[in-house]
Amino acid sequence: MSNFKIKFTESLSYNLLKAVMITYMVFTVILTAIQMMTVYKSTKNDVRVEIENISNAFSSSLGKALYEFDNDQLENLMEGMLRLPLIDRVEVFDTIKKEVLDKGLNKESGIELFKVSVPIYNLNLENKKEKIGELNAFVDEVKIFNRIYLSFLLAFLMALIKTLILGGLIYLSLKKFLTRPLQSFGEEALSTKLDSLNKTSIAERFFKRQKNELWHFENVLNEMKGKLGLSHMKLQSYARKLEKKIEERNKNINTMINHLEQGFFTFGDSGIIDSGASKFSLEIFGVKKVEGKNIKDLFSLGGISVDFTEKWVGNVFKGKIPFKDIVSLGPKKMEIWGKTINLDFKPIYKDEDELTLQKVVCIASDVTEKKQVDEKVEKEKEYAFMILSVFDSPMTFIDLFNHFESVVQNIIKNPLVMEIDQLYRIFHTYKAQFSRFHLSEISESVHHLEEILGKLRVMESENTKEILEKDEMYNSLYSEKSFLIENIYNTFKVFKDENRNIFIFANSMLNKNEAGKDVYKAQNEIKKIYYDIESQFILTPVHESFGKLPAIASELAKEQDKDLDFIIEKTDLKINESQYAGFFDNLIHLIRNCVDHGIESKEKRKMLKKKEKGEIKVSFEKHSRLYFKCTISDDGRGIDPFLIQEKAKSIKKYSRENLLNMTEQELLQIIFEPGFSTKMEADHVSGRGVGMDVIKTNVLELDGDVKISSKLGNGTSFEFKLPILK
Repeated sequence: MSNFKIKFTESLSYNLLKAVMITYMVFTVILTAIQMMTVYKSTKNDVRVEIENISNAFSSSLGKALYEFDNDQLENLMEGMLRLPLIDRVEVFDTIKKEVLDKGLNKESGIELFKVSVPIYNLNLENKKEKIGELNAFVDEVKIFNRIYLSFLLAFLMALIKTLILGGLIYLSLKKFLTRPLQSFGEEALSTKLDSLNKTSIAERFFKRQKNELWHFENVLNEMKGKLGLSHMKLQSYARKLEKKIEERNKNINTMINHLEQGFFTFGDSGIIDSGASKFSLEIFGVKKVEGKNIKDLFSLGGISVDFTEKWVGNVFKGKIPFKDIVSLGPKKMEIWGKTINLDFKPIYKDEDELTLQKVVCIASDVTEKKQVDEKVEKEKEYAFMILSVFDSPMTFIDLFNHFESVVQNIIKNPLVMEIDQLYRIFHTYKAQFSRFHLSEISESVHHLEEILGKLRVMESENTKEILEKDEMYNSLYSEKSFLIENIYNTFKVFKDENRNIFIFANSMLNKNEAGKDVYKAQNEIKKIYYDIESQFILTPVHESFGKLPAIASELAKEQDKDLDFIIEKTDLKINESQYAGFFDNLIHLIRNCVDHGIESKEKRKMLKKKEKGEIKVSFEKHSRLYFKCTISDDGRGIDPFLIQEKAKSIKKYSRENLLNMTEQELLQIIFEPGFSTKMEADHVSGRGVGMDVIKTNVLELDGDVKISSKLGNGTSFEFKLPILK
């Protein structure tokens, strides 16, 4: 419960008192000042009268001396006046001679003087008064102030005493009749419990039966207490019912989750797994408890780097990259205790706008059996392709194995018989030939060897023999090269021993007798059965592989306040999507560029008299028996080749002269260069120069090709030539 003590300077009594007293003191000061001014003027008048009486006493003597031009007498009379305590300076003005005699304080001394003038008269021959001069007497202003000093001090003290007494009385009254009642109301409100809402009677305690403002306030408070008590009873009843429903619902959800045979748990920005994880999580990860663990430690059991998981979780909760994109960069699969676990993540947001991430749900699925089935199907499929390839080219197959065995045996016996460059070219050729016959295990081993040979080639081209002999890296790679060659040969021998029947079939294919005809007939039957299985269980229509792109384009268009139609034409052409995985994943970059760079805003499209909705279209066409064509086009602003020309000046491989001689079509192909972008500033959508070069690399790895065409103001089109992989 809160403490109801209030600082004095923050209390209601203090603030009301301060307002009243400031007003009172202002008026008191003004009135006191007016009173002092009045007293000061009155004192000045008294001084004036005194000086005039003194001057009148000396007037006749001064008139006679002035009339007779008796300067000695004048000076004696003036000195006599100065001996009086009130007068500090005397001046006598002779109206006949126009002269002034003065004695006493100098005017230029800086002392403020109060002046009183009295005329000097003398009787003429006709016995009439005649003004012959003027007497000016001066008094120091300080003497006048000293006369009223005590009165002023007494008035100030009286005003101060009255102010303090009045302030004290007002404060005590406010504290008794305002502060204490309000404090009592506050304390009672804080101590009130919803289970026992008693009637308040504070106003009666302080004011008896007076029906003042606090009495009315108390009545309103008591009425509110009654309504609050009733609402509290209803709310308690509703809460009990709701708790039962939530409890039942949680039981049902937990039961359902625990029977799904998937691991479910949530974690926050710290990476700590929350309580409520499904029971199957324990079985799937092979641990006794997952709650309270950090997911970086849990995932490390499956070989996923702790640093990688920690950095990924940090970036997920920073929110700078859309969740759907950051998830694609996170852990997807792990191998643990002989099981293969798929990892999927779903967001839980704090608000409806989906701006602030609160939690992440991890869904772990055991796909070990599925993986084993897939691997078995893939092996059987590869074996079937190998058989068909051998049937198509039996002589080439037999020659390849005979030649490979002879050459590799010679290399193993005589390691220095061939230079590194020669070895690289030979094994590069072998890799292509083994791949042709779908011998993936051997071709992958040869590919690994090819990478090592490639590094050795580069080192030999950049260094002398003497330097290489001392280079530890070179010697290590050279030793690994020898080991890999022997390992490839052993793999080759195992395959040859385990598949002798294939070589028997290959040799029989070379005979042109009836048995050979039977083999050809068997070949056709195998092809027919395989293609039936392939079309029903392995291959899917190519347009289905583009299914996730419309949602990505739509979401980005919504962020940029653009309208968009995404059209995917249907086709009967079928492919094995798993063979193109990298390509379809990286098409996200292209679609983002189409929306961000290509499609204009609604206002811009209206101004250009285009349809308000932009359009991205994906179409397909069979190019030949082995290839098909896929075209992705938009009706946006198009690409300015001259802007590409300007941006490409920063790329070293393009000289200014080369760029000037390029056609518009050639300039457009520059966008596939690594790191190239025409956007001024990068954001979370595009502009980093990453994506288009990756797409082209994927296409080339698939033994395909890509071309771009664009017309400024009308749109851009990407044409992919891809192999029909099955």
